[in-house]
Amino acid sequence: MAAIKKNSPYRHAYTDEPTQPKQKFCDLPKPYESSEARVLTASAKWVAMAKNGAGGPVVVRPLEGGLGRMPAMAPVVNTHRGKVTDLAFTNFNPDVLLTASEDTTIHATQLQAGEDGALAKSYGHDDALFSLEGHDKKVSFIQANPTSDNILASSSWDKTVKVWDMATQKCILTNQSHSHTTFCLEWNRNGSLLGTTCKDHMLRVFDPRSPASEVRSVEAFDSSKCSKVFWVPQFNWVGAFGFTKQSKRTCKIWDLNNMAEPILSNAMDSSSSVCFPLVDAETNLLWLWSKGDGSMSFNEILNGSRPTVKPLGVHRSSTPTKGGCFIPKIALKTEKCEVARFLKLTANPNEIVPLSFVVPRKSAGFASDLFPDCPGAEAAQKAEQWIEGNDADPIMTSMDPKTLAAAVGKVVEVKKTYAELVAANKMLEARVAELEAALEATN
Repeated sequence: MAAIKKNSPYRHAYTDEPTQPKQKFCDLPKPYESSEARVLTASAKWVAMAKNGAGGPVVVRPLEGGLGRMPAMAPVVNTHRGKVTDLAFTNFNPDVLLTASEDTTIHATQLQAGEDGALAKSYGHDDALFSLEGHDKKVSFIQANPTSDNILASSSWDKTVKVWDMATQKCILTNQSHSHTTFCLEWNRNGSLLGTTCKDHMLRVFDPRSPASEVRSVEAFDSSKCSKVFWVPQFNWVGAFGFTKQSKRTCKIWDLNNMAEPILSNAMDSSSSVCFPLVDAETNLLWLWSKGDGSMSFNEILNGSRPTVKPLGVHRSSTPTKGGCFIPKIALKTEKCEVARFLKLTANPNEIVPLSFVVPRKSAGFASDLFPDCPGAEAAQKAEQWIEGNDADPIMTSMDPKTLAAAVGKVVEVKKTYAELVAANKMLEARVAELEAALEATN
């Protein structure tokens, strides 16, 4: 008897695109658009958008309670002296915003909420928690390690990928294996590997703690157009979306045990829009959205007789997407069967439209079969352990609403730099000398 194929419980997921101003983040300033960047990022508490303006301003709104029209003269984060090219929140503290800039630096800002839940004040250059300096040209992408505390990766137009210890604000590793600028930078699930695509057509997979000679690379696409990496941890695969010479969008997947040839290669369509993939590792769902397209899709990744990307559903819209991001899974309203929430940036008007994907159920309340445990807000290891070569899987948490309500990030301890310690020591020495002189005068 042939085996019965089980249909995905997520195939009925749907979303209704909000139309009312009170259901969206409205009255936003013009965003700083980039064809390769997301422009948006979100934590469990905040939504941040790179703004087009002098310096590198970033608009920040509360994820919950920030819907509706943006107040006039609302506070912004503007710590850079150049445009913000990428932004991200740390994985273990929803209040720490990381920003990369054309001024070659990476800044961290500790956000504070006022009584109304919105940003309490504006942040200028002197309000940055710390600055990471070491790239020679503008920083293109930043990604925080998903399991290790205080580890951050960055790539730059100087053709390097750097890894930073945010606690000491030091660059601890530099990879120089790229011959051109990168199109993306993605950690795998346990933070042991980085994946990049590059203008030289190559997909690279490497452990940044290992020598550059151990980088695994494969010519992924014929075209020099932008391509994006995604990981499929359950099957030990890595994939990418890019373009052929004929400008057709293509999805390819490789087995990490043998990357000589792709195990899947699917030509999609002739659209010129860049695909931004996200894999939900717990459900094996592949979410796809594209800049310039109004629609987005979700698919199931299967490993049967041959690797398959099975379409499950499409949300169609006539409003083009200018940027976007998914919120962390610990911020989902699982009691309402919300399996994903995408924040869609639109222009004319400039708005962020939340697309909440819900699986309909007859009975109300938490549906445990839809929500396997997901990575929580606790780091699996310290930065020192990761640097020494230790790998650790994410610390998982139940997606039961009561558990998620308590899943808050911890405060990152920022250690003083060597220069700050030297300055503090000089101040103490001067104070001691002053007190000694005063004591001698009294004698």
